[in-house]
Amino acid sequence: MTSKIKAKVGIIEIEFEGSEEFILNELFSFVERLSGLIDSNPSIRQNNQVPTTTVSDRKEDIINNKGIQGTTNAISAKLKVSSGTELIMAAAAHLTFVKGEDKFHRKDLLEQCQSAATYYKQSYSGNFSRYLSSLVKSGQLTEQASGIFAIPAAQRQRMEIALAD
Repeated sequence: MTSKIKAKVGIIEIEFEGSEEFILNELFSFVERLSGLIDSNPSIRQNNQVPTTTVSDRKEDIINNKGIQGTTNAISAKLKVSSGTELIMAAAAHLTFVKGEDKFHRKDLLEQCQSAATYYKQSYSGNFSRYLSSLVKSGQLTEQASGIFAIPAAQRQRMEIALAD
């Protein structure tokens, strides 16, 4: 279900339209991080300015390859992948950041894993369901519908930081 929320506290104004799950689980921590950025940057407080980059701007950057780039193999190298679950997260990162997909099918994840020839092992296919289940239980992936996955906002941010270096 899609919901809308608009709130203003001091110089912070948030307007969001999206899933109730995101609002309940991720939006509050996002606002806390934004507040921390503003508190740590006095020039923003003095000028009463807040960065104006929106989520849609960020998605455009990703789609236009202004953000993270590379194959699943290259992303795996950057993340120092050493297990099946880590390879799935590298594949999810490729689909999310390089291809600009907010959600993806199990089949797409498996294909991306298989495309990372340096890191992929045949045994990963047999354990794929177990790996996905583990990632969902640990909160690294969310299952949006049967066989459709996404990277939650907090995990996306951690991955963006890891891949930005």
